Amino acid sequence: MLTIGQSIVLVAGIQGRNNARLVITGSLDMFSNELYLKSNFYNQQFTQKLLQWNFGESCVLRYKNIYHHKVGEEMMEGNYKIYDDIHY
Repeated sequence: MLTIGQSIVLVAGIQGRNNARLVITGSLDMFSNELYLKSNFYNQQFTQKLLQWNFGESCVLRYKNIYHHKVGEEMMEGNYKIYDDIHY
């Protein structure tokens, strides 16, 4: 099967609902020392960013200072029922 045009994918990355990440490349040579050390800086930068994303070192959303409580109460509580109104 011959694929041409916009249906060719050289590098693909996907992240599942469980935050597992998978990268598929058209060639392992892209990560070889020979191509990495060539004078083309963009290949080095691309592979570094790709691997950082794949191993969860970049593009990770983090949160802090999250407060929640039932409406009408001031104390944070972690156990809520289905129809409880919660201020988040």
